[in-house]
Amino acid sequence: MKLLKSFTTLCLVLAFCFQAQGQFGIKAGLNGSTTWGTAEEFNGDAIESVGIGMGFQGGVFYQFLLGESLGTMIELNYEARNGVKNIEYTITNPTNQLQSAYDLEATNSFGLLNIPILFLLGGEKFKFYAGPNVGFLLSANQTVNGKVDFTPDLIPDITFEEEETDLLEEPNDGNDNTSGPLVNGLEVGVNIGAMYHLSEKLFLDLRLNQGITDVTNNDYDYSLITNESRSDSDRQFSAQLSLGYRF
Repeated sequence: MKLLKSFTTLCLVLAFCFQAQGQFGIKAGLNGSTTWGTAEEFNGDAIESVGIGMGFQGGVFYQFLLGESLGTMIELNYEARNGVKNIEYTITNPTNQLQSAYDLEATNSFGLLNIPILFLLGGEKFKFYAGPNVGFLLSANQTVNGKVDFTPDLIPDITFEEEETDLLEEPNDGNDNTSGPLVNGLEVGVNIGAMYHLSEKLFLDLRLNQGITDVTNNDYDYSLITNESRSDSDRQFSAQLSLGYRF
């Protein structure tokens, strides 16, 4: 929380300093996002796959032009990201030949407070930009649906219906080697994008955001098959389309 307050204060101070020469504005829009990494394999086949989830973002910005073609823009945005992970594999117990067929879908929902610092280049109609982004995770939930089928029917099948987990809570797994929540609370990424000005004050903003830090806590990177520790790095990616208005 101290780091979050520091970044928020920095944005407000910079905006105040440039108030006489710059412009404030608001923006809102939709995004498509996903989380990608190294999928675990079993018998040569990937048992994990990811899908794109739709979300939204909105916030405020301060734009300071250094001339006709150069400028900077600082934003404070809330972003709701959603993604889907599918897990499908079958494993056989060599002792009793019991087959366990997993078919699960996990929907991840993340709420972030983002602070992008962007450097602008372009003319009156088009402006291109790039810059770093720091995101603070405010909420993170995972909802699991699916089923585990056992063959032969020695034990009942297991069904998951809207099984929800708060990923920011530390799980009580009884493992002394793990600590902290399942996901990391700070995300650092890179933004690139372009703005098209519909009028003097109204513009469209198309943006790509690539996270460069690991989403998950390495303490909980375990194999789904063997439950042994495995090297795994997951990063988030989102594409955003927003409508902005400068006052």
